[in-house]
Amino acid sequence: MNQLQRAEITVHGDVQAVGYRYAVKRAAMKLRIQGYAQNMPEGTVKIIAEAPRNTIQKFIETIRINEPPITVEHIETKYTKPTGEFKFFTIKYGELAEEMAEGFGTGQSYINLSRAENKQGFQSLKDEAKAMRIDINKNFAAMSTKYDAISRNLSGAVKAIQNESVQTRAELIRAVDNLSKLVQAFIEDARRRRQNKD
Repeated sequence: MNQLQRAEITVHGDVQAVGYRYAVKRAAMKLRIQGYAQNMPEGTVKIIAEAPRNTIQKFIETIRINEPPITVEHIETKYTKPTGEFKFFTIKYGELAEEMAEGFGTGQSYINLSRAENKQGFQSLKDEAKAMRIDINKNFAAMSTKYDAISRNLSGAVKAIQNESVQTRAELIRAVDNLSKLVQAFIEDARRRRQNKD
């Protein structure tokens, strides 16, 4: 199982002009795999990997990337005899113009992805703000309804207090008048008694 194996791997999907070969190279370097990755004319990526079979299996799982803009749809693997010709894992580059176009394409893919994520993020913020505004309006409407009810109850209480105050004042005036009359009658009665004694 730890004996050196050679895997000829063909990766299908959105794997060109998205930085896939660089992700493959990073994974190969971490696992100490020798070989190369190369773009093929039909849009696949060809990978030659030499390492123990269990390491190659880990490598294949690692490069099965489905994180936009990279989408691996299918991986074909064929095992053959290792040649031992590789010291490192490298990327086999095409012509300069082709590689520059791929670099620009990769950059454009990430810019578009970032733009889409930002747009989605702004839409989420906009939706959250709208939901918050609706909640605030509902809360204000509920508070307004409660305030109106409290205001009506307070108005009723104030009117009742005012009515009772008017009635109480009228009763106090009557009581004071009656008391005044009683005092007046008492004074007159006392005066008459004095006069009768004299």
